[in-house]
Amino acid sequence: MNIRNPISKIASPRDHNRRAYWYLGGYWLLLVLATHWPNPWPPGKGLRYPDKLVHFTAYTVLALLVVPVISRVTSGNKLRFRIALVFSWLAVAAFGLLDETTQPLTGRDFELLDLLADSMGAACGLALGCVWFRDRAKARASD
Repeated sequence: MNIRNPISKIASPRDHNRRAYWYLGGYWLLLVLATHWPNPWPPGKGLRYPDKLVHFTAYTVLALLVVPVISRVTSGNKLRFRIALVFSWLAVAAFGLLDETTQPLTGRDFELLDLLADSMGAACGLALGCVWFRDRAKARASD
């Protein structure tokens, strides 16, 4: 009789790889849909909407989800990981630019400050991701 450990099957590295890609892809799709939905808060009516904070937070989360993907792609090579971080920031910032330039098609406005918030959020998310996943890797190694 072959007895397997169910926990090892649940938390296998292969599953972590898939989950990282699924989380990133799912969040990216959600972000595209959310930013291209017609604006539910028309300017000048009702409560003030914290637009820049929302942009900053959304792109922080997007960049945070990029970190485990690039750490798996670079396979622990520190130089390749750092280069991938720079290209990831450029890619997320470029996505922010694409996002802002296509928003007028859905009745929203292009704003340079939104793009700045997107880019700053991307940098913050990558930095947080590096710290978060480095500390988690150290904790796993000590177990």
